[in-house]
Amino acid sequence: MRGREEGMRIEDLERLNALPKTIASPDMDLEKLRRLQEYRRRQWWDEVLRIEEEYYGKYYLEGETNGYLDANIAMAKLKLVVSFLDTGEQSPEHSFTEDEMTFMRGFEELAVIGRLSVDELVDYFKRVKGKERGLVKIAFDAVNSGYNVMDEIVESKEIPGDLANAFKRVYGEWVKKMEETARKYIEKYGLFPVEADISSILEVSKKERKRIIEDINQSLSALEGKSEEGAWVKTEKERLEETLRNFEREVVTKDAGKDALGSKLEEFEEDKIGAWKRYEKLEDAWSESISEIEERKKALVVREQELKEAAERQKADLKEAAGKAVEDELKNINWLKEELAHKEAELKTEREGLEFDKREVEERLEKLKEILEGGEAKLEWK
Repeated sequence: MRGREEGMRIEDLERLNALPKTIASPDMDLEKLRRLQEYRRRQWWDEVLRIEEEYYGKYYLEGETNGYLDANIAMAKLKLVVSFLDTGEQSPEHSFTEDEMTFMRGFEELAVIGRLSVDELVDYFKRVKGKERGLVKIAFDAVNSGYNVMDEIVESKEIPGDLANAFKRVYGEWVKKMEETARKYIEKYGLFPVEADISSILEVSKKERKRIIEDINQSLSALEGKSEEGAWVKTEKERLEETLRNFEREVVTKDAGKDALGSKLEEFEEDKIGAWKRYEKLEDAWSESISEIEERKKALVVREQELKEAAERQKADLKEAAGKAVEDELKNINWLKEELAHKEAELKTEREGLEFDKREVEERLEKLKEILEGGEAKLEWK
């Protein structure tokens, strides 16, 4: 069926397109999305799904299609999914691949394209050597080879047709601007030599790896500095459990009256509140370190991808020594990723153990309360 874009009434198109267009817009970058409250982004997700259902259920089947609405719905959904995953939140069900989501994150580097004029961008890339990587580097190479920039970008990442069309429609103006910038830059300065390009990426990667190691070591040292807090938490846990065991014996043997036990439980509740506050401080410290590790892992994945892409693009011209340097750096990145994953797993295990201890104390306390209120005395001894 042939699409009749003129078939949709303007007011219907504007109504349906308002939210998807806002989210899909390059101005609403991933950083802005990630800063929004989760509940707001989930409201947007539900509303985009509702719009999608109305569009495809009511208009699309009648041939009343609109390419820009198609593109904005697809792009809005992809950006929302990436924002959920990047903030460690539960992502709704979706059909996007990891490559597609990585590609979306790669467009973040185009933010500078939107802020500066073409002449300013030419000066910018001259001043900041090593920035012409990733999508920007693909654009420079495409212009130099006489290829279409956007086609080269989406084909190099093997983005499927429907999503590729969405990128072309939403980011088309930025890519045209980048293409014009690359053309002017090459006319004025020429392309950077292959070895210099690889060297700059390697240099940035090594510096970032060193910084990540320093930052993580500093963070973990600060966490180890809370060992006194951890020792207190362990001691307090044992004390609370011992108090609970005494209460449980008194309830079962009825050595103490109901009023006396009730009074003791109230005192225990007060002690527990103080202990939980200390627990939460330690939990927060672990969570902060875990979040930092996750961010560093993402940065390493980006750097790893840049190196692989640069080496693949330029392998024909790459000297043996430079190729070996790339291979060694990729090994170092992989080692650091594994080390970070191991440390993250350790911290999560410790945090989960603390949460388990708290739940156990709460459950046993609730059982005691039920018994004092007239329930049957069935206790599990620990």
